[in-house]
Parts: sequence; structure tokens; C-alpha cells
Amino acid sequence: MSLPFYEPWFAFAVLVVFVSAFIQGLSGFGMALLAVPLLLSQPGIGIHAVPCLTIVAFGTVVEVLYRYRRHLDLERTLWLAIPALVSTPLGVELLQRVPLPYLRAGVGIFLMLQSLYQLRPRAVSAPTAEALVAAEALSRRDYSRRACVVVGLISGVLGGSMGMVGPLLAAYLIASGISRDSFKVTLNAVFMASLLFRTGNFALKGMLDATWAVAGLSLLPVAWLGGKSGVYMDRFIPAARFAVLVNVFLLGLGGWMFVKAWQEF
Repeated sequence: MSLPFYEPWFAFAVLVVFVSAFIQGLSGFGMALLAVPLLLSQPGIGIHAVPCLTIVAFGTVVEVLYRYRRHLDLERTLWLAIPALVSTPLGVELLQRVPLPYLRAGVGIFLMLQSLYQLRPRAVSAPTAEALVAAEALSRRDYSRRACVVVGLISGVLGGSMGMVGPLLAAYLIASGISRDSFKVTLNAVFMASLLFRTGNFALKGMLDATWAVAGLSLLPVAWLGGKSGVYMDRFIPAARFAVLVNVFLLGLGGWMFVKAWQEF
């Protein structure tokens, strides 16, 4: 077994993991979306980036779950997570039948349209602290289980085919009017279930050997520190602006996915 610390790519991986973990701590998602494409392009890492980052992501997800644990709506999380896990193998099968650029373009267009709709000008006043508390209490009980199942199933398919569990979940939750803290903890609870499922699969299929397991474990503290830094900076973002931040992130992600797919056609 060779240790990763002396490899040329390790310093770059530390930087990528910290920045992407910071983004996830700040916004609630986005670590894999940023880190996987960057690390896949590095000589010496390649496809090993996916199982390695599956281990690394635990550092950030655990930090976000701990920080926002009091805002977890377990019932809604289960209605999203279980369908996502069930449909993940379908995503793998879909990837074998539908060219990846078509999948990427479709998701990119959806994210752009959804984000632009949410960012449309609306005459609204800044919510009071009491209104935010009331909105969170309402969002805990006023949601469609059927919609959760549908979104969870589609997200699982996207996770299995492209490793992107988060974007559709984020678009659905932010459009539902969920509070910022509930948004973060719900997303990361689903991520935790997905990480456990995928780590087991990688181990069973021999895709996570000792070298890459050590690399993932050695980057865990970096992911934890990046996530903790993002959670800390989150306090400086007004609650009324958080939904705008997420939608701008999703708009940029959708545009990037569409351009990437266009280049691959």
C-alpha cells in the first residue's frame, strides 16, 4: 500500500476538498458537484476520485448534521431518502442506455428554468423573526409525501447515473419555502444515507482499496474544517437572502451542465 501524502496530486486535493466543503457548509450542498470534476481531471486520481470523495464527504455531512440537528424533520427526510436509495440502481442502468450528455443537458435545462422562475422579481417584504419561526413550523408538517417520493426517486436516478443526488432535492426544498436550517439538515441527512449506501457498494465491488481508503480518511479533517468554516460564515448571510444564494448557485450549476453537455455532443 502506497501512502498518498507524497503524491503530486495530494496538495491540490487538499485545496479542492477544503473549498468544496466550505461551499457545502455555507449552502447545504455542492461538495461533490465541485470536487468530483476537478479531481477526475488530475493525473494519478482519475475514477478513484468518486469512491475516495465518498469517504471524504462524511466529514462535511457530519458537521452540518450536528450543527443543524434540532431542525431535522425525520419523517420528511425518510420520504425523500428511501425512494432515492431504491432508485439509485436504476440510474446506473440508465447511464448504460442513455448517453451522458443528454442526461446532463436535461438536468441543466431544468435547473436553469427552475432557478430563473424562483429568482423572478416579486414584491415581498423582509420576513420578521417570528415569521421565520412560523414558516419553519409550517414547513415541518405542510408538505406532500407524494412529491417527496417523486423527487426522491428522480434524485436517486440522477445519483446513480451522474453522482448528483443534491441538485433536484435542493431545487424542490428551496421552492417549498423550507427554512434555511431545515433545508441544510434535510439535504445532508439524505446525503448521509446515500454515502453509507454507496460506500458499501464501492467496498463490495473492490473499488475502494486500502490506498484510496487511506487517502479518503486523511482528507476527512480537511473536509470537516472546510464544512465548519462554511457553517460559521453562514451566520453572516441574512435569512431572506439565503434562497437567492441557493437559486443563483443552482442557476450557475445548470448553465455549467448544459455547456458541458453541448461540448460533448
